[in-house]
Amino acid sequence: MAWFGSNGASASGMKPVESWMKIFFGDAYVTTLANEDALTAALPGRAYSCIGQSHSYNGIQVIPGITALHMGQSQFKQCTYDPVTETATCGPSVKIVELKQELLKHRRKMLNSGNHMEQTVIGALSGGTHGYGAQAVIAQSVTALTFLDGRGEKVTLTQGDPDFPYAALSFGTIGPIISVTVRTAPLERYQSDAWITRLSKKAALARGAVAVTAAFVPYSDPADPLIMLHTLRPRGRARRPARPRLRFFH
Repeated sequence: MAWFGSNGASASGMKPVESWMKIFFGDAYVTTLANEDALTAALPGRAYSCIGQSHSYNGIQVIPGITALHMGQSQFKQCTYDPVTETATCGPSVKIVELKQELLKHRRKMLNSGNHMEQTVIGALSGGTHGYGAQAVIAQSVTALTFLDGRGEKVTLTQGDPDFPYAALSFGTIGPIISVTVRTAPLERYQSDAWITRLSKKAALARGAVAVTAAFVPYSDPADPLIMLHTLRPRGRARRPARPRLRFFH
């Protein structure tokens, strides 16, 4: 995540800040932080907005000429797993790939992660990053978070607190998040199937899948076009593909 303030800490020069697809970009005075005290000292009395650093389609709201406290490139790398609650807690500099690597040691996984592993976990929460399934949005897995208010003081909210639902809807606007705790799930085997088939068969082949993508093949029959179909389903619910038949399409 990047935090923008009108009178932020000094920096040697402006650097580019951009979304991961390089569509949204701009220059700002980027400052990285070595510890929590440095972050706390940078906040009081300063106007700032909090944004998700890396999301596929969201702009990063770059305001030229102001200071960006870049949490993703700072040193808040704490990442732990609690086997009792089956939750993981990480700081704002931890990337999704790093959290995944830590969870693998415990045979656990994130509920969802999106497809850009280099973004920070908290940046993904702020940007609305999602995957698939019943709890597709990463923010749905959050059970607790700690952030700094406008005075630089810590505020911790946990699931069940009256204000927690509002915080869950306000990632990226409530203040610099310095810690987040998320639910995890046991590792699960999936089966990936791919077909070149007809649109009329898509519903049957996709039944029971948790993720489905399809693309039309140009210049095929407009009444029942040829499609490239990909499905993902838990291994236990995998369907056996029909026996292939040699057929020419024209």
